[in-house]
Amino acid sequence: MRLSPLIRRELEACPLPWTIEERKRNTAIRIAGRLVGTLGHGHHHDVGHTTRNIRAAIRRFVRERTQ
Repeated sequence: MRLSPLIRRELEACPLPWTIEERKRNTAIRIAGRLVGTLGHGHHHDVGHTTRNIRAAIRRFVRERTQ
């Protein structure tokens, strides 16, 4: 799975365990077993709305869980 460098950096900086699941129609990003976001199979290297929204969702989830 090829992820955007922006999303990859956020996941690598995440203190919680995370996984990337390849599904039939999309790719699921899970942190600590909870679904944080999904990416469609397409251009993941583009920095568009989807990439920025996933990054914000990762940051929000980590902030809520580590307080």
